[in-house]
Amino acid sequence: MARKIFKYLLILMILNIVVGCTGCVHSYKNFEGSLTRKVMLKQNVYSSTGQFAAFNKDRIYYISQEADNNGIYSMKTDGSDIKFELETTKVTRIQVTDNEIYYVGVKEERENKNRLYGLYEFDRSNPGIKSVNYTDIQSDATTEDAFVFASGTIAVMDETGLFSTLQPSTGIFVVSNNTNYNFVKRPAKISEDFFIAEFQDFIIVSRSYPNAHKSKNMINDFASSLVDVHSGEYVMDNLFEDELRVFYSDEKQIISSLNNVLIFIDRDTLTENRTITIGKTNENQEVAYIFKDGDILYVVMRNDNDRYNSSLFSVDISSAEVKKITSLNAGKLVLNIDKGKIYWVKGANIYCNLVNSQRIGDRVSKITIDETITDSDNSIEIAGNWLFIYKNSDINELCYKINLANLQVIKINRQ
Repeated sequence: MARKIFKYLLILMILNIVVGCTGCVHSYKNFEGSLTRKVMLKQNVYSSTGQFAAFNKDRIYYISQEADNNGIYSMKTDGSDIKFELETTKVTRIQVTDNEIYYVGVKEERENKNRLYGLYEFDRSNPGIKSVNYTDIQSDATTEDAFVFASGTIAVMDETGLFSTLQPSTGIFVVSNNTNYNFVKRPAKISEDFFIAEFQDFIIVSRSYPNAHKSKNMINDFASSLVDVHSGEYVMDNLFEDELRVFYSDEKQIISSLNNVLIFIDRDTLTENRTITIGKTNENQEVAYIFKDGDILYVVMRNDNDRYNSSLFSVDISSAEVKKITSLNAGKLVLNIDKGKIYWVKGANIYCNLVNSQRIGDRVSKITIDETITDSDNSIEIAGNWLFIYKNSDINELCYKINLANLQVIKINRQ
């Protein structure tokens, strides 16, 4: 009990600091697919959702101030035809569909630079912004993250880490009480105190059996991860430190981790298939993120005792062979691994190298910008073939957008 109280006091302290500085709670810790990452890592850089940037129908949508207006812009994949879509001060999630732009933005300014956030919908066929209301969530709670599934179901997380799911047309929560869960597959216990369940739109992995609590929230005070059933993409989580994470799902398996152990879960039975240990347990390393490239998993391991030094391992899914590829020294941030290439940042340089399960190979490209990139000062995201670098401030202050295909660097004027 004391550990839990300390954990949540620490979370609240971090939230107060983060919201005042950057306004985004799910984006500030290195490498993690969790509440606190500054490098927005994606299994699919062509995903229609992101923290700052998303891809939809050959256009990239991103947060910027480049035309002296703060808000969401879009452009073609070659960087042409830039359009100002809508004005907003600060965004912590952007999601683009064929007709709508959903975003989590500022609803109310409060004292000491604290902000109240909410989910908004912008209809491009009938331009106008409307707030998506959740009648069962306390009116003074701030929406820290939200995701709209293809069916219209919305997953919402508030500032305390509580998850809810609802239908926007009715405001009725899909998971509303202890007996009405609408499971597609019932929860299964995959390890001590960890459960997994599949709903119509998402898979949830939780520290507890899904249970309705105050405000009809699905999960109260237990760490949970959500994965989109249809795309297999990580959606959001409320994790803190050494919790169970979900990184990837397909029609056969779900890949997650706990500390330094990869857990493979069968999609049909929701049972544990096998586990693979990465590194040595006495090294105090934990899985920070997983990139899947074909039959190889590239695993970024973080050292609990030294967060600025991590390691990159490869795991052959077929043979379960584990190899350490390299150490990631202070200041080196992995951005993406895909199609045999690794993108990473150190200092003012952005590198692309060939990579395989044995080693990091020859350099493909190097881009140098005018300022040093650090995880304390900057946030980074890739969408399509473009890399976006932001300065952490009261607005989403875009510094650079870089075309990774032709190495074009565009420096954005600051306000």
